[in-house]
Amino acid sequence: MILRTGSASNLLFVLLLFSPLVVSTPAGAQTAPEEQDASEAAARYRRGLDLYNEENYRGALAEFRKSYEITGEYRVLYNVAQVCYQLQDYVCAVTSFEKYLKDGGNNVSADRRQSVENEISKLRPRIATVSIAVNVEGASVVIDDIPVGKTPLDTILLSAGAHRVAVSKEGYIPISQAIEVAGAEKRTIRLQLEPAGSSRVVVRETERIKEPESQWTTLSYIGLGVGGALLVGGGVTGAMALSSSSKMEKEQYVGTPSDRAKDLQSDVQAYRLTSDILSAAGILTLGATLYFTLSRDVEPEKTPEPSVGLFVGPGSASFAGSF
Repeated sequence: MILRTGSASNLLFVLLLFSPLVVSTPAGAQTAPEEQDASEAAARYRRGLDLYNEENYRGALAEFRKSYEITGEYRVLYNVAQVCYQLQDYVCAVTSFEKYLKDGGNNVSADRRQSVENEISKLRPRIATVSIAVNVEGASVVIDDIPVGKTPLDTILLSAGAHRVAVSKEGYIPISQAIEVAGAEKRTIRLQLEPAGSSRVVVRETERIKEPESQWTTLSYIGLGVGGALLVGGGVTGAMALSSSSKMEKEQYVGTPSDRAKDLQSDVQAYRLTSDILSAAGILTLGATLYFTLSRDVEPEKTPEPSVGLFVGPGSASFAGSF
């Protein structure tokens, strides 16, 4: 049964192993090394219980592991597995449970063995199997700041979730990569190490920028020409309207106007209307031309930047460039 937060009942049984050795000694007497170790192991175990109940799981894990390191007592591994479960480190939980069953052997009761095996079956699908493939053999691999070995590495167990893989070797540029694995996934992580001696020298010319393209295009000039012509036409017809109006004033008539006066009056009205239309059209054409021309965005055009690259590696050199 997986231990839940705030319950230490399943962890207390190991203290019985330490208690016979934790006894007071006469003043001035020397404590045997074995008794000192047992006393420290018991103290660390109790501290682990306190930290666990405070939900300080990493602190509890450190204390339980230290207690196990001192005594080698297999039953502490059960508690290590419990804490690893709370930390969602399923690899640690499963391996600790398995070592607990192996080291305990026949000392583990049938009921507890069955319970632990059930937990292992529950947690194993939350573990992924990862292989690390690197182009260089003997590279050191570190996962989540923990060294796991040197390449080639065919089988690494990782708890489902996010991890960071770092690879390094003397003479090569170290690299790292973030990965995410799912439970029961089998995956190969491929990484490429580059020689540390390789380098690239790039020689660049000063960037050349062409003169900005003019905002005035062919259509702009056509618009100006059309608008100007319309204004000129409006001016000419306006002058003709004034001329006809002057002639009409010289025609003297009483009562019904003469045919000559009627013709002049009709000409004045026609010229005035034409002048107004042409002038308005010219003004609109010029205004639209100026607006669209001046609001047009023009960015300077950059010429391709020439570069020459020199690549130097162990026993080789090469050039590459673009123009």
